[in-house]
Amino acid sequence: MHGIWWAALVVSLFGAVGAAVLWWSAGRRWIVLLPVLVALPLSPLVNFFVKRPLYLGLQSLTGVPLASISALPWWFLLLVHPIPPLTEEAVKLLPLAVPGIRALLVPGMRGGRGEAGGGRAATAGRSGLVHLALAIGLGFGLGEAWWIAWGVARAGLHAGLPVYYFGGFINERLVVMFCHGAMTAVALRGIARALRYAEAGLHGRRVGAVAAVLGGYAGAVLLHALLNVGAVLYQIGKLGPMGANLTLVASALLLVLVLERIYREGLRGERPREQVLWQGPGPRTEF
Repeated sequence: MHGIWWAALVVSLFGAVGAAVLWWSAGRRWIVLLPVLVALPLSPLVNFFVKRPLYLGLQSLTGVPLASISALPWWFLLLVHPIPPLTEEAVKLLPLAVPGIRALLVPGMRGGRGEAGGGRAATAGRSGLVHLALAIGLGFGLGEAWWIAWGVARAGLHAGLPVYYFGGFINERLVVMFCHGAMTAVALRGIARALRYAEAGLHGRRVGAVAAVLGGYAGAVLLHALLNVGAVLYQIGKLGPMGANLTLVASALLLVLVLERIYREGLRGERPREQVLWQGPGPRTEF
């Protein structure tokens, strides 16, 4: 058995731990695991049915022969660089078509105006958005890990090597799973703002809603493109392994800050309503 399969299994075990943490932090709500399952096949599907035809179409259109990435001209690499961010950030929003998953996001718009309750309902708002985004990123990242493992095993690369030789693959996939979730949170934030425009009945809400959705999606795409720079430079021999790892870590740290900001926005929106204990002629007491 190819060692890459064992490495993908290790990634999956860590993913199972991440899913358990998500379940616990979301108030032990099993519904938060549904996006993980729905997102699992999205990476293989988008790679085979969307990205692959686009790559082949561009190669046919430009006359660039099929070759390893290191042999491709720089202008062609710039041409295809936006394809993964544009396609993957769009396909990661498809789980919202499932009503049970969409319900994790939609009640949060009311929570954003202080209508979220306590207990399990306290996961409404943008902190619930963060749980949803991380669940989608976890499922998508796991599917992507197995897709890459299939490609490596199919090509016969590194056959016969034990699993510990694939430590770099394991580490990268674990970081990328988080990054997928953080980038999805940016796109979901745009959708959340659009829904808030619609609920509030604000003037020009249609324009504002469209701008919010496109802005969130564009932000996720730009962050994804930035994340991929180090990997592309490494594959064409312009960056060593250490440099590629540093760019990945730097991108992940940036996404941590982005995700924390979105989460804090949610906490501000989820503060419980004040509770009036006594109203008399003097100053009222409230909590």
